Parts: sequence; C-alpha cells; structure tokens
Amino acid sequence: MIPFRPKNAFAFGSIVFFCALWRMPERRNGMKHETSEAKTLRTAQCGETVTVVKLTGSGAVKRRIMDMGLTKGTQVYVRKVAPLGDPVEVTVRGYELSIRKADADMIEVS
Repeated sequence: MIPFRPKNAFAFGSIVFFCALWRMPERRNGMKHETSEAKTLRTAQCGETVTVVKLTGSGAVKRRIMDMGLTKGTQVYVRKVAPLGDPVEVTVRGYELSIRKADADMIEVS
C-alpha cells in the first residue's frame, strides 16, 4: 500500500488543520466548550450594566484601578467598545472612563 502524499504544501497543511480541529471535542457537531472562567469587564457587552466583584491585578496596577473608582460593589455601565476592543469606555460613579483592554481584563464582574 502506498502512503498518502499530498501534491503540495497547502494540501498537507489543510489535512493537518482538519485533524487538529477534529481532535477538539468542542468543535465537533457544533458543540461549544464551556469554560469556568469568571466574566470580566473586557467580555461585558456594550450597553450592559455590571457590578464589580473582584480586582485581580496586583501592586500599582490594582491601586490605579481602585483610584479611578472601580472598587468592589461598584455599578459599571459599558458605554462603548472600540472596534478592536481597546479601549473600553464605561460610566462609573457618574463619569466616563476609558480603560485599556489589559486593565479591563483584571476586573471581574457579575
């Protein structure tokens, strides 16, 4: 028996890609993989009002976020999200605030 040999690199890459996708159980039959990660301000939808649950940053970054008014229990309204997701504009304690994507990822919300 002659082993399968693709005629070009593209065909070989397509076969490898298909096999990699097939091994992922969440991709088969349209199933979605459920994650147990907490929701962050970065993943909040535009127009949604959320409550800050926890700040996961450390040191100066966490202090800067707290100085901007984002503390535990604060209500945050997501006003706008830039096309590439950076920055995120929110309304917190009566004023508008723009937060970088990396900083918004450190804020867990419910």
